[in-house]
Amino acid sequence: MKKVAVLMDGAYVRYTLYRYVDGPANDSHLERYARNCVKDNEELFRIYYYDCLPFEEQRFHPISRTYIDFKQTDAYRKSLNLIQNLETKDYFAVRLGTLAFKDWRLTGHAFNRLCEAAVDGNPVEPLAPTDLQPDFTQKGVDMKIGLDIAWLSTKHLVDKIILTTNDSDFIPAMKFARREGIHVVLMQLGEVGNMLKAHADEVRGFDIEYVVTGERGGGNYRPQKY
Repeated sequence: MKKVAVLMDGAYVRYTLYRYVDGPANDSHLERYARNCVKDNEELFRIYYYDCLPFEEQRFHPISRTYIDFKQTDAYRKSLNLIQNLETKDYFAVRLGTLAFKDWRLTGHAFNRLCEAAVDGNPVEPLAPTDLQPDFTQKGVDMKIGLDIAWLSTKHLVDKIILTTNDSDFIPAMKFARREGIHVVLMQLGEVGNMLKAHADEVRGFDIEYVVTGERGGGNYRPQKY
């Protein structure tokens, strides 16, 4: 049996699974997705999950004119709980970067509302505090994924690396793994660019029903365009 490692770009997986599970993906969704990446004739070495701890500092909100303590929010507690649950699951290795606050930005709804008012020549309604959301950026996650791909490849700990991402920045790491004789499998969770596909040995779908409900759907499926 071929030994495989599953590598998941956590932010991308959570964001994309949101479309299928009709809400934020929980640790069970993520575990079922990771295990569904592995075929019956393959042996799982380890699941590597890459994400960031939630932001826990305070920032001044320009509309409410108050300081928001992110550590006291529901989003903080849910994100921390997700990571803690994944850390205790069998075969999971959680790699954490840091989350940096860039600034505040308009929500999609607020942006569309302002555009429609401008086009129609209507008065622009004042912005409400809920019209802004924090804009975060990940630090260190991509580097950890790249290093693990290089480590798994040079040590020949696995025969295949199964990667879930839509970030073309990982192409050099994928090329390195293939040069080392490792097969690279790209999971098509959402729309994946042709550049990534070109540097994978296989593009693999997944069982949507199993990920969402835990019941086998009878085969692997590649999601349609959305």
